[in-house]
Amino acid sequence: MRSEGGMGGVDLGRFVMALGVVLIHLEAMFYTDGYYGAFLDWFIRLAVPFFFMASGYLVLRRMETGAVCVKEYLGAKALRFLKLYLVWSAIYLPLGIYMFATSAHPDGVLIDLRRMLTAWLFIGQLPNAWMLWFLYSLVFVYGAMSVCVGRRGRMTWLVVVFCVCYAMRYAAPLMADGGMMRFAELVVCERMFGGGLYVLCGMLAYKLRRVALAAPVWLGMTVVSVILYGMGWRIFEVFGAMGVFGATACMKLPKWGRYRVLGGMSLWIYLIHMYVLTAIYATGEMREQPWLLLVVAEAMTVVFSAGLEWGSQHVSWLRPLRRLVR
Repeated sequence: MRSEGGMGGVDLGRFVMALGVVLIHLEAMFYTDGYYGAFLDWFIRLAVPFFFMASGYLVLRRMETGAVCVKEYLGAKALRFLKLYLVWSAIYLPLGIYMFATSAHPDGVLIDLRRMLTAWLFIGQLPNAWMLWFLYSLVFVYGAMSVCVGRRGRMTWLVVVFCVCYAMRYAAPLMADGGMMRFAELVVCERMFGGGLYVLCGMLAYKLRRVALAAPVWLGMTVVSVILYGMGWRIFEVFGAMGVFGATACMKLPKWGRYRVLGGMSLWIYLIHMYVLTAIYATGEMREQPWLLLVVAEAMTVVFSAGLEWGSQHVSWLRPLRRLVR
């Protein structure tokens, strides 16, 4: 049986990109951006946009079945992501407390505590839990869509807002330092609506999944992304993620169920990997062996995530864990 609508390819792509997210944070904790070379640096910068696009793709796929009220469905998605953000924040709270307790506080404990709470409320992250902003952003993206859908002209304006927010992420730091401009760029443009344009791209990929000339378009966008990366233009993330995602969405893979497991594992990898990386970091081992560290970190995260995915599917008392990634 072949996967319907390219879902096998999307699940496989999410698994590969989840490994890319692990590498992003591995570099951030142990080395510097681009430490593992230009190609990997280009590729992993597409990982988080890819996840946003996958969300948009799956949401539109569900809406076009005609089995749901679009407005209610989008509102329910926003509420679901809010619950996930709160639950995963609670899961990462012990790690956040540990990082806070073991860090220096040159400006004072109370000031740093206020910064940590402000970051959680306004930019969607805790110490060593940076990836939670993905859930945080989707709350606002789908919430805004729910408010605007069905109202004449509102969705068009929302598309414009998402595009402007993306542009502001890179233009605002050039125009002013600090103040309200920085607040608008970081909080509103980068975090609250930072995933909006990517979600729309995922929906566009769903619309184009059966277009005959789609494959050359995705290839062309990927090539353009590589060129833009070489020029230092951050918009390469949009072109590259769209090209890679579109290609995976067009893939026709046999036995979709096999790849659905990878899709489930990808969410565990994305959300749980910082505990694995922090445990490795605490040991202080393998820092001088970057490629060995890369293999060990990825392998440990995959094994741990596979265990959680299998347990949540086959062990009765672990089945409630599925709600953490569904």
